[in-house]
Amino acid sequence: MKKSTLAGSALFLIVSGFALAQESTAPEFQDADANSDGILSTSEANAALPALGLVDGNQDGVISKADVKKVLPDIDFEEDDQSAVGSTEYQQIVQVMEEMLNNA
Repeated sequence: MKKSTLAGSALFLIVSGFALAQESTAPEFQDADANSDGILSTSEANAALPALGLVDGNQDGVISKADVKKVLPDIDFEEDDQSAVGSTEYQQIVQVMEEMLNNA
C-alpha cells in the first residue's frame, strides 16, 4: 500500500475518532489551557483533542507546532518549528478538524 494511502487512511481514522470523541466542538483555548499558562501541554492537548493522539516529540511536556504537523501535515502554521502551541495555533487546529469533519 502506498504511503499516501496509509496516511489518508490514518487521517480518516483520526477524523472519525475526533467526530466520535467530540459532542459538538472542541473546548475553547482558555478551557483547554487548564493551568492558564498560554501554551498547550501534552496532558491539556490530549484532554481537549484526544482523537488526535498528539505526542510530545522532544518530551518537554509541551505540544509544539512540529508535533501537530506530524498528525495534521496539511495545517499551515506561520512557522513550523518547536515553538509551543498557543491560542492562535489551537484555533487553527480546531478549524482544520472542523473543516475535515464537514468534508468527510
